[in-house]
Amino acid sequence: MGRCLEIGWVERPFWKQVNIKVDTPVKEGASERDVMLLLRLLDLGDFIQLRDATAILTMFQTGLRANTIANLENKHVDLENKLLNIDGSIVKNHDQLYLPIDDRLARLLSAL
Repeated sequence: MGRCLEIGWVERPFWKQVNIKVDTPVKEGASERDVMLLLRLLDLGDFIQLRDATAILTMFQTGLRANTIANLENKHVDLENKLLNIDGSIVKNHDQLYLPIDDRLARLLSAL
């Protein structure tokens, strides 16, 4: 390709910007069955396990990162409309998010 550039057949060295990726393993996500099995193993009468179960279900349903969930506050949770209203201050890309939640997660959040 360098010779083609020298004699003018190619105007610019486009090949220097090409990145070739080799086969990388793809992480397989957890299935709903796996998450529900994990939640059944937790004792929701214990506050720590209730907190962990809520975090796990929130991550699974919304795709939020663990750090974002750790920074959630009461002001971000709208139980009446079953919605997480997350301002950009706690999200990595600083975008505001409105995420729907189901009845199960709303009950867990209200218990916390």
